Amino acid sequence: YVSYSGNMKSCHLCSGSEFDEDCYYSFFIFNSKDSSGCDYCRDCTLCYDCLDCRGCYNTNYSQDCVNCTDCEYLYDCVGCNNCFGCVGLRRQKDTVFNKKIKDFAAEMERIKKSMTSDEIIAKVEQLKRETPRMYVHQLHNQDCTGDYVYDSKNSFVCFDTIKLEDCMYCNNSEDLKDSLDMSNSYYKTELCYDVMSEMELYNCDYCV
Repeated sequence: YVSYSGNMKSCHLCSGSEFDEDCYYSFFIFNSKDSSGCDYCRDCTLCYDCLDCRGCYNTNYSQDCVNCTDCEYLYDCVGCNNCFGCVGLRRQKDTVFNKKIKDFAAEMERIKKSMTSDEIIAKVEQLKRETPRMYVHQLHNQDCTGDYVYDSKNSFVCFDTIKLEDCMYCNNSEDLKDSLDMSNSYYKTELCYDVMSEMELYNCDYCV
């Protein structure tokens, strides 16, 4: 039961996804394994309830994280290990609510006995209000505007895209060139206009 997806194995109720294995109840996830309830994630393994994460392993309830391992309740963290309830950290480990902990395992046991999930989320939300963040999510781009744009060049007002070149007004797309007004489009598509849900097209317009 998957839709708008391809190259999947043992997946259930995933949509707009590619090259995943043993993933469930997820949207727009790529190259991921053994993950559930994730949206807009890429190269993730053993993740649950994550949003806009890349390269994470055994990370749960997290958003906008990159290359994090064995973490929970993170927001905007990069390269972290054994972190819990943290915001805006870079390459840290054994940290709880943005404070370094000597005995991480004991602190985790105490928190999970004394705090409800609602209390944990409230504390993370407070940290988010106190921690500076980037105004946009972009990496390895040249002359691009939009949000969640990666590895792209000369692309204007695009969102949740990767590997675009000379494109405008695209969302949820990968590997496009010289295209305009595209949605859910993938893999070596070129010179297309106003197309949705396609792969490997050339010089096509007004198609679904």
